[in-house]
Amino acid sequence: MKQEKLSGLLKACLCLIMSLGFMVVMLVGFSIIALMSKNDFLLIAAGQKQTGDVVLKGVTVLAGAIIQNIPFILAPIILALLIWKKKWSDLGYTSLKSDWKDFVIGILLGTVGITIAWIFLLGSGSVKITGITGQYSKAVFLYFLGYIWVGFGEETVCRGGLMLALRETRSKALIIGVPAVVFGALHLGNNGISVLALLNLVGFGLFAGYCFYRSGNIWLPIGFHIAWNFVQGNVYGFHVSGTTNYSFIEMKVLKETVFTGGEFGPEGGLGVTIALIVAFVLVRVYYRNRSESVFMEE
Repeated sequence: MKQEKLSGLLKACLCLIMSLGFMVVMLVGFSIIALMSKNDFLLIAAGQKQTGDVVLKGVTVLAGAIIQNIPFILAPIILALLIWKKKWSDLGYTSLKSDWKDFVIGILLGTVGITIAWIFLLGSGSVKITGITGQYSKAVFLYFLGYIWVGFGEETVCRGGLMLALRETRSKALIIGVPAVVFGALHLGNNGISVLALLNLVGFGLFAGYCFYRSGNIWLPIGFHIAWNFVQGNVYGFHVSGTTNYSFIEMKVLKETVFTGGEFGPEGGLGVTIALIVAFVLVRVYYRNRSESVFMEE
């Protein structure tokens, strides 16, 4: 049993190191190309040049999301399919034709979850609505595409690759817990990160892992992740893990409290903690009649 746990942990480390290694190579390579070509578009996309143009900033966000998340998708797939000789379903990518309901439920849960946090912040007097822009510009669409990449990338590496590697340990605590901690750690460099923000991110990872475990596929966590980020940033106008957005609703923070999360956004506050607990209860109730996921089986 100790050998199985060690093997699983080593595989998880390999998956993470390979993903981060690929990402560094992509970032360096893209930056070199941008600097050598002196192309404004490439320089902006590589983060080497600032711009006040709203659409070009959206391009920057999308380019960054692609560069960061291609490695998070590619490394687990290479390891699982080519080296570990597993199937797509082992990564959680079951037939969307049969499991589309889980994806839809994930989208609904992500929307409801962050809306609960938003209503809580409004009710507590911590924030107020200052305007409705009604402007769903090209920039917002680019942000949306970026969040799709983030949802697929972070869930593929954390819930797909890491949870698959850790199956050998036969420990639910390790299978769900380790990827959740890694997920939180991946955000340590974000603006405004705090202890509570880190705990909420780990909680988000635990929730996503539980969704994966109960549903037996990755579609619910991906749907939740995409909707959570997009609605939080581009509908309600909050910072998303320290990142600013263009949104349909304009918000103003009236007072910094343990609920607002400061510069990091509501994910750094207790409002999101409450929302995650509610979402966990909803998932538990929804899957109450479903047997435990075959994800634990070998």
